[in-house]
Amino acid sequence: MPMQPSQQVTEICDILGLGCRPNTDVSQADWQRWLDGFQGIPFKKECPVCGKVMVERNGKYGRFWGCKGYPKCKHTENIA
Repeated sequence: MPMQPSQQVTEICDILGLGCRPNTDVSQADWQRWLDGFQGIPFKKECPVCGKVMVERNGKYGRFWGCKGYPKCKHTENIA
């Protein structure tokens, strides 16, 4: 069963670390238009160690990819 657009919005917000949730008053068609703006943007990166999603983080040495499985998985990568 395919994900509803509002479920995809929740996933994108989680991946980007925005902490947002879709407003239930917004139609699925409007959410789909919002999602269409993300087409072609590689916002998902998989951790090669544990397979969880990598998220962009800021540290004392600048931006980097960090595993969402932290602290169990401490894998990080530089952002090119």
